[in-house]
Amino acid sequence: MIEDERCNDAIKILTEKQRSDGFWQADTSYMKSAWIDFDIPKKPGSWISYIISGLMSN
Repeated sequence: MIEDERCNDAIKILTEKQRSDGFWQADTSYMKSAWIDFDIPKKPGSWISYIISGLMSN
């Protein structure tokens, strides 16, 4: 699916959002009523980086 040209804008945004240390970060917590935040906002995010890296490598 990532080869689909309709993904180009999303790929560009994800590439721009990647930190210099190779991680991505959550800008905010969207689930304030959830039991747990997966990643701390504004910090290198292991969970979000794992998910995005998997998507970008396919």
